Amino acid sequence: MAMVRSSGTCELCGKKGFRTRNGAIFAEVHHIVALKDEGPDELSNLIVLCPDDHRRAHHGDDAVELQQAFVKIRNTKNGVMATGS
Repeated sequence: MAMVRSSGTCELCGKKGFRTRNGAIFAEVHHIVALKDEGPDELSNLIVLCPDDHRRAHHGDDAVELQQAFVKIRNTKNGVMATGS
């Protein structure tokens, strides 16, 4: 469902996923709060990312900042007003 919501577009940078040999759009789904950290395995905890942003989310020196951006994106998509800055 996250891929349907995003139409295969990275919800962080807006880059469209690439076409696979069978014509499907390839992008990656990321858990905003990791399952190992007891994040729910549900649509409200998923974000679609391009492969570059997905690797950054796991291995980048800006992973903490990306996590905060993902929460803001999730809240916007779920109609939650963010508080503070």
